[in-house]
Parts: sequence; structure tokens; C-alpha cells
Amino acid sequence: MILLYGGNKGTYVAIAKQFLKDRTIRHVNDSMLNYTIGQLIDPNSDLEFFASPTQMYDEMFIYFTEDEREQIIPLFHHFEQQGLAHPVAAIETPNNLKMTLKEELEDLLAEEQYFKKRNRLVEFLENVNSKRLEQDGQYREFVMLVFSLLQQEQLPEKVVDEMIQIMDDLNSNEQA
Repeated sequence: MILLYGGNKGTYVAIAKQFLKDRTIRHVNDSMLNYTIGQLIDPNSDLEFFASPTQMYDEMFIYFTEDEREQIIPLFHHFEQQGLAHPVAAIETPNNLKMTLKEELEDLLAEEQYFKKRNRLVEFLENVNSKRLEQDGQYREFVMLVFSLLQQEQLPEKVVDEMIQIMDDLNSNEQA
């Protein structure tokens, strides 16, 4: 079974529904945010599942139960082939079965935001100004620090935020 929260991503929803047309999809909406994931995927649930506009979150969210987990990678590739980023998604775990839909969405959106920030640092390293690297000791030290920090699997978000601020300051100094 697959849970689908549409957000404001009509194109995404249409693509997902077409790709998963032979699967059981339950549309969840804002009125279901306080139900646990376990309640929403319960095959004996008496909840009414129907597509309706969602307003609480912009992002489309798709949840795969254990028996549907093999669908996530092909679906992501399908979105990429359409020139779109993949949607926010989760796979059934013992922990998230106890979470409300709202808690799961907020957790996933916070995680996605963290990785976007972290990717800004990766992009910085991919686009290092080699001339400035040779001539500016402060810039060179910062590049080495970012490289070293990104080697860590878990980097606190506060550190990522501080590195982005320093990066922005260094870039604004370069342009001044």
C-alpha cells in the first residue's frame, strides 16, 4: 500500500499515480494529519481516503509500506526522466508507524532542508576558485575546513548554518 499526500504538486501527483497505477494508493489529506501512519495503512481502517486539495504542506509526500518498498527507486528514476526532482518519501519503519502523518512530514521536510543546506557546501567545494585558493589564505583555510567537515557522516545543522554564513561572507568580500 502507498500513501499519497498531494501538497500543491499536481504534476507530481499525476506522474506518481500513472507510474503506480497497478498499486493500492490511499490519498491522505490535511484532515488526516493527526492520525498515525499505522492507522492510515491499517487494511481494516474505516477512514475515507480520497484525493482532495491539501494546504498545510506544499510538498508532495509518498509513503511506501514494507511490501511496496521496491517501488521507490524506480519511481525516483521516473521523476528524474521527467526532469523533476523526486518527491519527499518514506518507507515503513517500526518508528514511523507510531508517528502522526504531521510528525512524519515535518521530520522529513526538516531532513530535506538540512540536506539542501549541506549540498550548498558541497557545491562550494565543486566550484572552488583556484586563483583565489592560491592567493587568499583565509579562503584556502575555509576550503580545507569545509572539506574536512563534509567527511563527517553526521554534521550538526548549526555547524552547517555557520559554514554557510562564513561562505556567504567570503563570497561577498570577494565581490567587494
